[in-house]
Amino acid sequence: MSKETREATDRVVMNPNYYYDLHQEISRFCKRIARLYDVTLHVTTLQTIDIVTKLPLETIESAVNAVIEKEYPGETVKTLSRGGAIYRQVFSKIASDLGHVKLHIAAYLGQNHTTVLYSIRTITNLIEVKDYNTLLIHNKCIHELKSKEQTYNSFSTDSEPVDNTQ
Repeated sequence: MSKETREATDRVVMNPNYYYDLHQEISRFCKRIARLYDVTLHVTTLQTIDIVTKLPLETIESAVNAVIEKEYPGETVKTLSRGGAIYRQVFSKIASDLGHVKLHIAAYLGQNHTTVLYSIRTITNLIEVKDYNTLLIHNKCIHELKSKEQTYNSFSTDSEPVDNTQ
């Protein structure tokens, strides 16, 4: 990886709203040029800029932590050791589904991005096979997130857990 690429990656990782901020800066520049010179300026970037406002990772973490607190008092997504993998996997999946970059999720959790990729793949497979405990935890976290963020409604919990252990 070249030095320039590494520096650009570091800027994006350190600022999760990097592309949004970039879009805002470009918009201000275009408006200023239009006002000063009475011309319309169109700017094309080589990077697709996602200007959709995302729920912050802190909000997602607080929702997952609220579910963890009921089972493991005093623990969080970042500190939970026993049984904590499932909660980190759910956190990673929800954050990824909301459009957060896996590199940002990994940096937030203090993990490697391949760990986040593995977590998302694992939790997705468990949800697809309708694993009872996984669906229960995932749906509790989604419900908690919806209650914390009233404007958020894009998740569907149509996969209800079915207890097939008998």
